[in-house]
Amino acid sequence: MEHTNNTMSRTLLFMALLSIIVVAAHARGHHKGAHGRHMTAQNVTYDGKSMFINGRRELLFSGSIHYPRSTQDMWPVLLDNARRGGINVIQTYVFWNAHEPQQGQ
Repeated sequence: MEHTNNTMSRTLLFMALLSIIVVAAHARGHHKGAHGRHMTAQNVTYDGKSMFINGRRELLFSGSIHYPRSTQDMWPVLLDNARRGGINVIQTYVFWNAHEPQQGQ
């Protein structure tokens, strides 16, 4: 049981950090992205205290979007509204029961 909790904790931590990095990289870009926005590559590091994006210490402001509670067409608008409101990290809950109706399958 402890091994399972440890593995789950590491997986959740990895997913959270990956989400932060992806959102941070997407938020300030300049090459053409999926929705016609321009994006650039970002350099994201961590010094044990906080995140650095392109060498600048960033204070992260998080919001939450539950993706099944909106249509896929709404996602760009929701993300743009969050960005305009000062949110630079989006957290989302993974509805495992929808992705894995039976455990292990």
